Amino acid sequence: MSSMPVSEVLELIRGAPNPEAGWRGLLAICRAAEPSALWATLPAPDVAADVTSASSWLRAELARPQALNCTGVYLGLDTLNMRFPWGSNVELGFSTRALAHDVELSWVFQRLTRGRNHLIRGLKRLKRVYGRREWQEHDAMADYLLFLGYSGLVLRDAVRAQAWRGNTVVAWGFHDGDLFSLARADPTGVTVLAA
Repeated sequence: MSSMPVSEVLELIRGAPNPEAGWRGLLAICRAAEPSALWATLPAPDVAADVTSASSWLRAELARPQALNCTGVYLGLDTLNMRFPWGSNVELGFSTRALAHDVELSWVFQRLTRGRNHLIRGLKRLKRVYGRREWQEHDAMADYLLFLGYSGLVLRDAVRAQAWRGNTVVAWGFHDGDLFSLARADPTGVTVLAA
């Protein structure tokens, strides 16, 4: 497997004008990193529906009492627990210990108050395809880059759709691996970091 072009995916999340364009750019990154005709067999996700669903979920979770004073929101990606009808692929946690400029995201590893998990349906549909045997040579890249990139595009716009009460940092990434700062939010708006 070639090296993962993570910096390109983060740049795409920061700069894509909308998630649909971001999805096309994400596929181009994957094709360039590991050329294969298989990338063309992936179903196009319903990006608008995924953003709408994630926005509604996040809005409801931010309105819960345990989220009212949070300064950090953790969105953890889980590629293994979405097989069942009740499955999910995004974990949620809140922190009152997050600092806006904590680039190490140390608050994520402290005690988090858990929220309800969420399922980005497009990721589940993609996994059904790239989880097949013929994808064996590319499944590690697909499982990492497609999950990171597509979730980043969807969650970026879900975060942008919220009305933030205070200064909040949003972390996202794999619950058992790489974490990134997705955004910084305050009552005046959202700055996408993807760093």
